[in-house]
Amino acid sequence: MSKQQRPHKEQKVKYVYVLGLSGKPIMPTKRLGRVKHLLKEGKARKVSYNPFVIQLLYETPEKYKDLNLGVDPGHEHSAFSVTSADEEYFVEEIIQTTDMSDNLTIRSRLRRNRRTRKLRCREPRFMNRKNRVGKLPPSNEHTRDTILDEARRISKILPIKNAFIETAKYDAQKAMNPEIQGIEYQRGFKYDYDSENIKECVRQRDKYTCQICGAKSTAKEPVTLNVHHILPVSKGGTNTPRNLVTLCENCHKKLHKGEVQYTGDSQAKSLTSIPLSTLNVISESLAEGFGKLFENVYTTDGIMTKVTRTKAGLEKHHTYDALVISQNVHAKPLEYVLVKKQCRRHNRALHDEKPGKGGKRRKKTCDKYICNSKLQKYDCVLCNGEVGFIFGKTNNSLYIKTIFGEKMIKSTISVNKVTKLFSIDGGNSLKQLIRRSRLIEYDSKKK
Repeated sequence: MSKQQRPHKEQKVKYVYVLGLSGKPIMPTKRLGRVKHLLKEGKARKVSYNPFVIQLLYETPEKYKDLNLGVDPGHEHSAFSVTSADEEYFVEEIIQTTDMSDNLTIRSRLRRNRRTRKLRCREPRFMNRKNRVGKLPPSNEHTRDTILDEARRISKILPIKNAFIETAKYDAQKAMNPEIQGIEYQRGFKYDYDSENIKECVRQRDKYTCQICGAKSTAKEPVTLNVHHILPVSKGGTNTPRNLVTLCENCHKKLHKGEVQYTGDSQAKSLTSIPLSTLNVISESLAEGFGKLFENVYTTDGIMTKVTRTKAGLEKHHTYDALVISQNVHAKPLEYVLVKKQCRRHNRALHDEKPGKGGKRRKKTCDKYICNSKLQKYDCVLCNGEVGFIFGKTNNSLYIKTIFGEKMIKSTISVNKVTKLFSIDGGNSLKQLIRRSRLIEYDSKKK
C-alpha cells in the first residue's frame, strides 16, 4: 500500500481476503501484518483496498470452510453477512439511492419545457419501450440489481457454500392498518365518502371542522378549510389520509408560524407502502437471480428472523438480521461494518433547473481535480483526525462530510489541511469501515 492508502484507525482491516493463483477465493485466515511480506516480496498483488483483497502469485493448497451468506434486502438499506458456525467473516450494509423516480419525473418535465420554448432538445419518442419478460419499474429494478451485484462481488472474495435470503411477502395494508380484515381490503378510504378527491374526503371525515380551534364551516357561516400535512412531505410525510388533517385558514397559518400546535393523534402518519411494495415486486426475480449465482439457495421468513434474533439477544438492526438469516446465530459478530453508500458521480444537464448568478449557466463538465490539487469529489480524506468525504468545494476550500452526510466542520477547510486516504476510483459508492455500535446509533436517530 502507498503512504496515502495506509489504513486509519476507522479504516483498519479486520481480515485480508485471499485469492489463490487461479483467482478463486481461499479462506481469509491471515491478518494484515502477516501478509505485508508477501506484497513486499512480490508473492502477492493487491486486488482491492476496501475490502482489502490480495491474490497469491504462487500455487497453494486451497482451504475452504462451510460459509453461509445471509442477505436482508430492503428498499433503502440492505445488509450482507458471511458466517461460519463460530465466526462472522464479512458484514456489509448498503445505503441505496431512492431518488430515481423523482429524477425521471424532473427529466421528463424539463424536456417538455424545452420543447415548448423551442430550444435545443431531444425530439420526443413514443412507443420506444419493449415489453421484455420480467420487466420491472426502474426503481425496483435498481434495488434488485444492486443486491445481486453486491452478492456477486462477495462470491468472488469468499467461498460461499449456502446463500440465504429473506423473500417473504408483506401485507402493505396490514402494516398501515393492523385492524384491517375481510372485505375492508376491497374498500379504500374513499369508499364511505361522496367525493373522489382525497382533500374533500378528509374534510368530510373531519366533519368540516377545524381540528385545532373547532371552527365549523356551514352554509350560513362558511369557513375556509385547508388540508394540512401532519408530517411534512420534505421529512418523509405522505399524501395518504392518515397524514392529513383539516384546519381552518387562520390556524393553518399560525401552525406554520409556530404559534399553535396540533396535538391530535399522529401515530403512523408517515407510513408508506413503497418499501413493502418494492420487496413484494422484486422477491421472485431476486430469488431467481441468486439461483444463478449460487448452487444452494434458501429463502427465509421475516417473522422467523425476528423470533430468532430476539432469542439470541441481538439488537434490532439490518446487519444483525443478516447474521441471523445466515443460520449461524451463535457466530461471533465483527466489530466493524463495511458501509457502502450509493452516490451520483455526475448530474445530468437536464437536471440543472437553476441557471446560476447573472442568468449565466454553469458549464456542464467540471475539472477532474479540485482546486488544482490531486483531490476529486467523494475522495476519502483525513480531516482533523477523522475520516470524511469531499462533497463539494468553494474557491480553494472543501466541504467535508461523513459518509452519512453529516458536516464535520462548520464551514470549509483548506485543501492543504486534509490528507487523502483513497479515491472512489470511478465508482458510484462511498465506502468506509464503521464501528457497529456507531452505525446502530446513527440508524436509531434517523428513525
